Amino acid sequence: MNKKNLISILLFSILFGRGAMGQELNVVRLEVPANFEVETFHVETLDVFGALVFYESNELNNENERKWYFALFNKSMKQQWLKFVPLPDKIEYIQAKRAGNKIHFLFKNVDGPRFDNGFYEIVTYDLKAQNFSNISGFIPLKAEIGGFEVIGNTACLGLNLKKDETDALFINLSNGDIFPVHIEQGNQNWIENILADKRKKKLYIVLKTIKDKRYMTDEIIVFSKDGKQENVLEINNVESLKIMRAFILIPDKSEKLTFFGTYDIVTGRNISFADLIANDDAKGAGMFYLQIAEGEQQSLKYYDFLGFENIYGSLAGREMDYSRNNVDAQDNPSKKNLSALFHFYNPQVFLKNDQYIFSVELYKPYYRNETRMDYDYYGRPVPYNYSVFEGYSFYDLIVAGLNQEGELIWNNDFPIKKLKKFSLSPTVAILNDDNYISMAYVNEGKIHSQTVEGPVDIGREESAIETNLPKDRISDDVNNFITHWYGDYFLIYGYQKLKNRTLGDKSIRTVFYANKVAYK
Repeated sequence: MNKKNLISILLFSILFGRGAMGQELNVVRLEVPANFEVETFHVETLDVFGALVFYESNELNNENERKWYFALFNKSMKQQWLKFVPLPDKIEYIQAKRAGNKIHFLFKNVDGPRFDNGFYEIVTYDLKAQNFSNISGFIPLKAEIGGFEVIGNTACLGLNLKKDETDALFINLSNGDIFPVHIEQGNQNWIENILADKRKKKLYIVLKTIKDKRYMTDEIIVFSKDGKQENVLEINNVESLKIMRAFILIPDKSEKLTFFGTYDIVTGRNISFADLIANDDAKGAGMFYLQIAEGEQQSLKYYDFLGFENIYGSLAGREMDYSRNNVDAQDNPSKKNLSALFHFYNPQVFLKNDQYIFSVELYKPYYRNETRMDYDYYGRPVPYNYSVFEGYSFYDLIVAGLNQEGELIWNNDFPIKKLKKFSLSPTVAILNDDNYISMAYVNEGKIHSQTVEGPVDIGREESAIETNLPKDRISDDVNNFITHWYGDYFLIYGYQKLKNRTLGDKSIRTVFYANKVAYK
């Protein structure tokens, strides 16, 4: 069996030119002092062009703009330069999209009383020229980002506005010119996400709409990259209590459109846009497969994860619910289906050996119960119980294989142990391992991996994360990531608390780290 392993390689220079302490190991590693509770640093891998590490500084220029620093590392993990980009104060990083040899970083204002309008900034980095440019624009106050995609030199920014209105902005990334489109005026709308087929140069806005104040339906609105509406694809969802979420488009050379995603179940009332906002209630039940050809829906299939016989790691986190969630049950209230409900995150799909491989991470919000003693007017003690948010506990990855017609072939899972994050972010990397599928995550100072062949588990492994100094001990870590870089190389990064008694008064340190690992 040609089974690959994740291994550490070579030496990683220290970011921003800070010198390392006396003893060193032959490790590919970045280490920077950091706050353990705050995710300060962002990372974007640029395949053979290297990797960018960037963060918001506490420095302002003469125009009262905030300096965001970007550091470029090459494939050998040597720092090439450190540059700053001035951006308006009170702004936050949203996400990045790659288009050819450019990567576009979306920033949005932090909502607050000091602004009359909302605004965005798109910072563009040219991978070959190694320079930055940026454009900006105004958006309605308290507009929420519904999606962001880039094709060529055009960005599409979806906005969910007050009074359930929706806009799409088609933005020229060279000069900042905007072509706004008001979507489905007169209806109540919500943009689920925006998808791009870069080969066909098409943009697909997934829209949830309520017409005539009745039931919520799904539409996929097709646009050219210049903002011309070309078609409206209506989805015929006969299972009205199932909410299709997190649409993923699988590009195809044919004219067929294939989508995957997850679905939620809401019972006991009409579905509203409030049900689309993530909260502490588990609503996710399974996955869907949707195929459209020549503008018509050809197939829509749902797969309830309760029917998956090989996902034992999900048992501890699921919540059981009886619901009338099929067509037969609408006319017969006695017919109820039992569903397991989950919190889903980061669904992914890729094509491997004529099979679609679908995966999704499972998590639960984690709270700690505390009691505070107060006193009433007469001095008598009165206990108050309250909950303190402790982060998100990720506990499993569900993975499934389907054929080209969307028929389920196999299912499996990858249990995640004792992993908590302060914010929702991707946890597991899916690794292409010849005829196998390997999965990996980082926690407690180790890379945890598992290899499967369809429903069969091949093996599990743990590999220690190397540090800079021989006697370092990782006492705690949080907000770890693993992401593909280029070829057989991956980048793992996050925040660690390290102990090393040989360093005297510097025996304890808290760092942001990044290690380059090879999958061979």
